[in-house]
Amino acid sequence: MGLPMLGIALALLSAFSFSMNMALIRRGVSTATPGQAALITVIVGVPLFLTAAAVSGQLARAGEISTAGLVYLAAAGIMHFVIGRYANYRALQAVGANMAQVVSTLSTPLGIVLALVLLDEGVTLLMWAGILLLIFAPLAMVERNSARMPTPSGTTVPQQRFHPRMLEGYLWGAVASVGYGTSPLLIRAAVRDTNMGLLGGAIAYAAAAIVLIAIMAAPARIRELRAMDRTGLRLMITGGVSVFLAQMFRFAALGVAPVAIVEPLIRAGAVFTVVISYFMNRTI
Repeated sequence: MGLPMLGIALALLSAFSFSMNMALIRRGVSTATPGQAALITVIVGVPLFLTAAAVSGQLARAGEISTAGLVYLAAAGIMHFVIGRYANYRALQAVGANMAQVVSTLSTPLGIVLALVLLDEGVTLLMWAGILLLIFAPLAMVERNSARMPTPSGTTVPQQRFHPRMLEGYLWGAVASVGYGTSPLLIRAAVRDTNMGLLGGAIAYAAAAIVLIAIMAAPARIRELRAMDRTGLRLMITGGVSVFLAQMFRFAALGVAPVAIVEPLIRAGAVFTVVISYFMNRTI
């Protein structure tokens, strides 16, 4: 398998894992805060990424990443895992997984434009057509929830009353798009000459974890963490594992393929989100 095809396969695996995370966190933020969700999912990811980097042999090659590359990765971690993830979870809490995923697709054109300008990546007319389809196709799959939704067996399941806060969701979704749209550029700039995406992910996660721990270290927030609902905590931890897998596949894909290929495919995960949310979250 050539490097571009490997990048495509990794991007699709990342898209599916991101969708699992969206569905899990959607349930989790019904009893926890977006800040708690961001902290737990990042903390879970740090040892997992370090283990993956060690097993792959990339950790032993850490000296190959330049000082500038380390700065880029740290900045990518803060932009993506602190700003982007927190804002995404706020949007998810406000409007649900399906709409939050669609709003986050705005990060794709932003990332591609930045890659064209700053990384000199080429995008053909056919690629632009595919990118636009991947961005806008999920919009056709999103519709307003009815009061009752049929199950596969033909019966109905009464839904919990959920009133989307559209303005709040769109505003936080826009913030998430900025965080998510700029981070691929920084990641690609740091690891494209080394193909060490897993180590890059570990560094980015560690930088984000340091910032989040500092933010959540206030006594009141520590008390809130200790008082978390156990079911919500399990959902956050499981969501942390799923988003780790998503980011592992994403960093690996960006190590071997251009941003203009990887990011549109990952954003196509909105299709997976609709399907997974139907089976996991249709009652909420």
